[in-house]
Amino acid sequence: MIVYILWGQRICSYEGEYVPEALEVADEFVEDTNGEWMQIQYEKYKETNEFVILKWIKFGINKTTFDNQFFDSIKTILMRVKKS
Repeated sequence: MIVYILWGQRICSYEGEYVPEALEVADEFVEDTNGEWMQIQYEKYKETNEFVILKWIKFGINKTTFDNQFFDSIKTILMRVKKS
């Protein structure tokens, strides 16, 4: 299972004022069903001029682990960043 998260780092007045924020999330099918959506979201946040960094990062999640979490069997999911 693949999940894309748009991360943003707000412009800070001092180092450490803000941490990176997860702004948007998309599943692995968004590229096929609505490919322009990810770019539209990126542009929407970029136009605010509030962020020094914006980046979609691709994460891989084990399907069984996800199902266990979703159906309340475990409490934490470990995710790995996927290289594009």
